[in-house]
Amino acid sequence: MTSSSDAVVLPPCHTASLAQKARHDDIKNGFLFFDDDILLSRLRDDARTKGLTDRVQEICRDINGFSGGYLVQQLAPLKQLERSDRMLIKNYLDREFFEGFRPSVAVQRIEASLAEFIQSLQTLLAAGSGSPESVLKQIGVTRNTLIALSQRLSDLPRGFWLPRAIQVGEE
Repeated sequence: MTSSSDAVVLPPCHTASLAQKARHDDIKNGFLFFDDDILLSRLRDDARTKGLTDRVQEICRDINGFSGGYLVQQLAPLKQLERSDRMLIKNYLDREFFEGFRPSVAVQRIEASLAEFIQSLQTLLAAGSGSPESVLKQIGVTRNTLIALSQRLSDLPRGFWLPRAIQVGEE
């Protein structure tokens, strides 16, 4: 039986926290929770939409923050290893992250969803003086782009990405 002092508690993953905030605070509670009239007023709020786009862009810039390699410098048991051993572990975890998670693909998908949202928002704001039917239709389109962006963000890891099995020994 292991004691609680043998437990290793993983620190929070900053990038995962950003993605959670974008999905929950910015998209769900900031926009999707509301009916069309209130949603339209919230979408017209430049600070609110800029906050969402800025956070999503930060996630894309910091996508490598999901790599388990970041844990090597933070976990107490690994800090006790020689620097060269820590670097071997970090390099392995980073390599597996790039091959298994493919962060560039995730970024491309998120950026495409963000671009669709921005385009839809611009179309909605330009249609603001149009017929009520066209405005309502564009609100629905914009809502759907927010749902798609939220889905892309929910595809991200909830914490550090680690390979399913770590090979020990010679490669």
